[in-house]
Amino acid sequence: MTTAIAAKATVAAPLSASNDQYWNVGLECFQNGDSTSRAIQTIWNAMMPPASLTLVAQIVGALYADTYWNQTKFDTNLLAADLQASLGLKQPDCQKAASSAFSRWFGLLVRANM
Repeated sequence: MTTAIAAKATVAAPLSASNDQYWNVGLECFQNGDSTSRAIQTIWNAMMPPASLTLVAQIVGALYADTYWNQTKFDTNLLAADLQASLGLKQPDCQKAASSAFSRWFGLLVRANM
């Protein structure tokens, strides 16, 4: 019984690991000059199932912010399109993840623009 519990704990350990490892993967992609599509795929593939689309959107949206900036705000449609093209997921799911990723930036950017 102890062996079975230990084996299960070993398998489950990566699921409770910090998200820092995924940010590090994204940062490495950014520093290597990888495209946003390549970064999205690399981060997604590094995640243990079930992968978090919202976390991928947050990482890519933050690191590649200049790519998604449209005049006075982040454009969630651009990020959603990249997520959909890179991963082949449903557009509404990608749009929800992109909106969530950029919603945290809104207050900061409004204050910065005042």
